[in-house]
Amino acid sequence: MPSSHRATFTYDESDNVWLVDFPGLVGCHTYGATLDEARANAREALQVWLDQDDVDVEEDIRPRVAATG
Repeated sequence: MPSSHRATFTYDESDNVWLVDFPGLVGCHTYGATLDEARANAREALQVWLDQDDVDVEEDIRPRVAATG
């Protein structure tokens, strides 16, 4: 059975990237230029962090927010 962990995907408008954070795994995070790239990088980061190949990423995608100010 794969190990499953929730990942939060947030678009960073200032850097034009999707940031990925695993709230349950302090220090485990990554990013991608596109959402698809961020998804692939999240899976790879989780595999490396847990040292296992069979992992699932539960996605919590935050909507893009326009810059203010």
